Amino acid sequence: MTLEEKKAKELYDERALNFVRTCNHIEPDYVPILGSVLTWPVGYYHMDLREMLTRPEELAEGFCRIFDEVRFDVSHICGISTSIRTLEALGSDTFFISPDGTTIQHEERCFMKPSDYDELIKDPEKFMVDELGKRKLPRLEKGDEDSYATLVAAAKEQMVFGRINSSIGKIMTQRYGIVPVYGKSKVYPPFDYIFDRLRGFAGTMTDVRRNRAKLLEATNVMYEYVKGWVGGAVNQIGTGGVVEGGGIMEGFPYAVSTLHCPTFMRPNDFAELYFPTFKLLVEAVYNNGSKTVLFNEGSWAKFNDIMKELPKGATVSMLDEDDPIEYKKDMGEWTTVCGGVHVATLKSESKEYCIDEAKRLLDSCAPGGGFVFSTDKSLCSGNDVNIDVFRAVNEFVHEYRG
Repeated sequence: MTLEEKKAKELYDERALNFVRTCNHIEPDYVPILGSVLTWPVGYYHMDLREMLTRPEELAEGFCRIFDEVRFDVSHICGISTSIRTLEALGSDTFFISPDGTTIQHEERCFMKPSDYDELIKDPEKFMVDELGKRKLPRLEKGDEDSYATLVAAAKEQMVFGRINSSIGKIMTQRYGIVPVYGKSKVYPPFDYIFDRLRGFAGTMTDVRRNRAKLLEATNVMYEYVKGWVGGAVNQIGTGGVVEGGGIMEGFPYAVSTLHCPTFMRPNDFAELYFPTFKLLVEAVYNNGSKTVLFNEGSWAKFNDIMKELPKGATVSMLDEDDPIEYKKDMGEWTTVCGGVHVATLKSESKEYCIDEAKRLLDSCAPGGGFVFSTDKSLCSGNDVNIDVFRAVNEFVHEYRG
């Protein structure tokens, strides 16, 4: 191990223990700063994403230059979220690179019809592979020879893509000592699975009103399909043992759950249709000694009373539209709150204004642990923030002790 790697490892260990301490509501040595970085460095350094996707190691090196410019302690994901070239090889256009050449967008497609619910409920895997797969990827319906060629091309693209985030992750951890906060264990709420992959926004929201019984039945069936994905949490117990800190490090890194549909739901619909199976998954992770990092997209304050049915300390809540101060006042006993200065503020306001805002948040949320500093949105475009302001805010947060 080189001296650089040794220093990075020491920094990694320090940051991991510090993050886990605050997630267990123990006052940390300093408030952890979480990086929520997607394709921001690609745009900031004027790289062409489509071109760079064919050069994984070069893309990783260019991407990680951002960590020389802005301080982060931990990250939820740093890298490219979607394998565009793999999807293109399969004939799918649901994800695409934006005209700016940097960001990745999703265009909703609804491939499942209301009349398909019975087949989904009868055998989810068979329906999704044999029927839905044909609708999503018609290129695989051109005969065995063409289908085989398509799969080979897609597999090759996926192998290249796999090197990108693997290389970024290696540089982050081994050169910069930045700690990923979640591992491979995923809490995929069954209702969100239907929303994301099967019925889409319009279809799901229509089903809430007009096809409620079938939607609920399908959600319960999909629970049996997705619950195995939390099994990684069992294997994560003790993986943090390489970091000194004893039992507190067990179960780290945590599981992850991206929550998409609830912001569009009424509390009573959320309580009946979404929450019961979601709760079972979060409890399974917690009972295995780990926690779940929640991406609380949109506003979640309306669900606070319902979310209090989860075990205290089972989650880390990354806030989007909710006020971190108010959220921590109400939910601080149940969850670790992750929030900070808005991306729009970091782009348009002065350094002094943004530091004052950071100080206000720290004074209210940091004492006693249970708070992680971050942005409200993931950074995607090169001009999402004023980097000089962003750098100054994160340095202030690291040094501030109240």
